[in-house]
Amino acid sequence: MNTNRPSFETWDGTRLSYEVWGNNRSEKTVVLVNGLMCTESYWKMLIRDLSEDYRIITWDLRGHQFSECPADPANVDVESSARDLMSLIDHLKIERPALIGFSLGVQIIFEFYKLYPSRAVALIAVTGPYENPLSTFYGLPIPIFVWEFILGNLANKAPNFTNRVWHAAFRLPIVHTVGRAIRATRASADLMNGFYEHQRMIDTANGMRMALAAVKHSARSVLPTINIPTLVIGGEKDTFSPVKLSYTMRDEIPNVEFIMVKEGTHTTILEKPDIVNPAICDFLAKIETWEQAG
Repeated sequence: MNTNRPSFETWDGTRLSYEVWGNNRSEKTVVLVNGLMCTESYWKMLIRDLSEDYRIITWDLRGHQFSECPADPANVDVESSARDLMSLIDHLKIERPALIGFSLGVQIIFEFYKLYPSRAVALIAVTGPYENPLSTFYGLPIPIFVWEFILGNLANKAPNFTNRVWHAAFRLPIVHTVGRAIRATRASADLMNGFYEHQRMIDTANGMRMALAAVKHSARSVLPTINIPTLVIGGEKDTFSPVKLSYTMRDEIPNVEFIMVKEGTHTTILEKPDIVNPAICDFLAKIETWEQAG
């Protein structure tokens, strides 16, 4: 735990790290929810563009960056993370923030809405799914049991080996070149360095458990029940979060606003800030009622 960052104790006693950005006097709070094995580095340009008008909260998922791994590995799943988000909101005495999720963070904010439908003023989903993100990984229909075998063994049977290999892979000087070659990103190396640095120190076994939980999770039943303003942003070339899931969200969430970013990959938020950030700013500006306690 980095003692220079604020932290809080969540529902199961795990200590999680967070940071506050932007206009701390604003009554409008936006909470950003990271993707799998990610940090706030993905949000840097959005934080910049929201900072004048909004109080912004980022936080590290359990076992990520400066947050502890839970004592019980069973508490590494989407529902646990949604409950962590509720604990954070209560800790900061926020009544109804806007929630913006990226990648796995989209599953988390939908699960949050399922559990606490009155505690968010709006939802924004950025290149993320509502269920199993690996259902069509690179267009391949890989069954869940295959992912259970791969991810389960990596997390539980050989955690030390998995850590060594993963950390070493992200120290290779060609890591960004490979990322671009497999169409994981089209962002610059400078913009991706925060992610790469995090991969060199993360508890990989914890990350694999979270990935397996994401594969098993579904918020499909939640989509038609959403009755707060919602924006969905997809990337046309996203190979990690199936584009078809973005279109399902468009079709099943009532009164949703929808943008499909041409040529955008999974890291559209870094590649196309000139499209993504104004869309988010305009969407948030239309929200008429923000309620914040404390």
